[in-house]
Amino acid sequence: MVKFFFILLNTLFWVSGLALVLVGAMSRPTYTEIESFTHTSQGMSHTSILLIVVGIIVSLLAFLGSIGAWSDSHLLLGLFTHFLMLILSLQIVSGSVFRNKVERRITLKVNEVTVQHSPRDKVAIVDLQHAFRCCGAENYTDWLLQSSHGNISFVPHSCCHVDSVACVKVVTTDIYQRVNVNQHREGREGYKGLR
Repeated sequence: MVKFFFILLNTLFWVSGLALVLVGAMSRPTYTEIESFTHTSQGMSHTSILLIVVGIIVSLLAFLGSIGAWSDSHLLLGLFTHFLMLILSLQIVSGSVFRNKVERRITLKVNEVTVQHSPRDKVAIVDLQHAFRCCGAENYTDWLLQSSHGNISFVPHSCCHVDSVACVKVVTTDIYQRVNVNQHREGREGYKGLR
């Protein structure tokens, strides 16, 4: 019974290793786009490669554990347990550290872009906002606070829901549309179409 449970558990680890490989392969284009957006090469795209490598290692270790359980090898089971605990600890620590680093970097860059409005950054931010279905670092007010000119603020069109009537359908010469800031300040319904 214990042998069957251990083999089942290793099958789950093997599947999770394959899932890491899949996530790494699918996240590579996103990380490459984020690096392009932040104009840095700080290894974000290498994270997907790391996920693939870790996924392969986890899958191999799960296979090793299954062989150890099937053959009742205490040596293989001991190696499996120690390596699995080491990898699990490394995944938890690196995941939490990396996530905070990425969030801070993206928040800083998005806030910087809302102030500077360079053409290259406009395209990148619109693409990211469409891909992640978001607006600004926190929400659309990041754009309103940074780009207000009198009573009119410019919010990227990518902040609007496609089927919303609250967002103006007319697009100006660049990718931004005009939104009346006073509607928001007075509590009117003019911003319901924004993310």
